[in-house]
Amino acid sequence: ILPLKISTGPCRSTRIENVISAHSMEKNARATDKLRQRITKTARSFFRSERSGPRSSHALDRALIRAIEDFTLRPGAQRTRGLLLLYGYSCGGKRIDRNAYCLAAAYELMHSFLLIHDDIIDGDTLRRGKPTLNAYLESVAPSGMDRQGRKKIGIDLAIIGGDLAADLAQRLVFSTTLTARKKQEALQYLAGVLRTTYLGQVLDILAVPHRPPPFAAQ
Repeated sequence: ILPLKISTGPCRSTRIENVISAHSMEKNARATDKLRQRITKTARSFFRSERSGPRSSHALDRALIRAIEDFTLRPGAQRTRGLLLLYGYSCGGKRIDRNAYCLAAAYELMHSFLLIHDDIIDGDTLRRGKPTLNAYLESVAPSGMDRQGRKKIGIDLAIIGGDLAADLAQRLVFSTTLTARKKQEALQYLAGVLRTTYLGQVLDILAVPHRPPPFAAQ
């Protein structure tokens, strides 16, 4: 029961509805924040297992995974794609379980893959108030290298880092207990999202939103 202070006058009903609406919005915001935290927790746990697993026997591999983790889980990220997946999962009448959180985290990793490459294409140096991955990875360039050399090292490593993020996203899907058929469907859907994104990126680069590039007819 809400502790409403009911005023008199013709607007009383409207005021009550506004209070109830505000209360519902606050409740929904808290629920959404909990989902966001669970996505982050799932992703962080996955990154931890990947760094300590047999596939990450080299220090450079572990360091690159850590860089992808820091990039993906930076404060301020809204986890919009992961949240939309969870909402759709719930609307289908299913309880949001570990599989759902893993799939949501996979979408966030795939988003990181796209952002990392997009930052390189656009020449950006900041992402969510911090250095882009390519700008950050310039710091690992050998000492004595000139500015252009360090920049190339950062870009080259970030491209590999983006590829790694895509690989980790697929591994998250495989880590679920879904059936093989469901895993295949999830990966096919992700592939469709990527294909649409690639096309949009090509149109953005060529700045020809209303006509195909010359090589499209070949």
